[in-house]
Amino acid sequence: IRSLMDLPSGLKGNVKDIAIGAKFGVGADKEGKLYVWGDTRISNAKNIADVPEIIGGAKLVAAGYDHAVVVDGRENIYVWGNDRNMQAKVPEDIYNHGNIVQIEAGYQMTLAVTDQNYVFAWGNENLNDTYADAESTFQGKIVKVAATNDSAIGLTTDGEVVHVGLAKKAISNIPASALK
Repeated sequence: IRSLMDLPSGLKGNVKDIAIGAKFGVGADKEGKLYVWGDTRISNAKNIADVPEIIGGAKLVAAGYDHAVVVDGRENIYVWGNDRNMQAKVPEDIYNHGNIVQIEAGYQMTLAVTDQNYVFAWGNENLNDTYADAESTFQGKIVKVAATNDSAIGLTTDGEVVHVGLAKKAISNIPASALK
């Protein structure tokens, strides 16, 4: 097993994007080559090192608890690893809202931000307090997202911090002092 801290030599001084999951890392170099390292076996049948063929070269990467995500240069989204909670079910509507500029993965969930400031979330809605559809009030205003095991937040074009989800859990309550 390769150590999570053992960055592949092809990424040293050549990182385009990089992400760390629970026990593995995923990175893309400036030429679009994809690297996966660390403890990549997530079950007897699934291994994050079993990377799908990336057609357009890796542009953006994300690493969740037990899945990995890549956006290629042609805007194709690839998700692999565990899919038992729909981590790989990319919303069809995502391609109607511009190019993807950020991809983020958490515990059994994935989020994507487009250049039209839309955010999309998919995966396990039962365990994760995430849900973002094209009708949410923050759509068209999100510039960046961050995910935890339980929740996701977004930063808007006005600098406001918003909860991206159904707000079912206490962690979803953003203190007023953090909003501006």
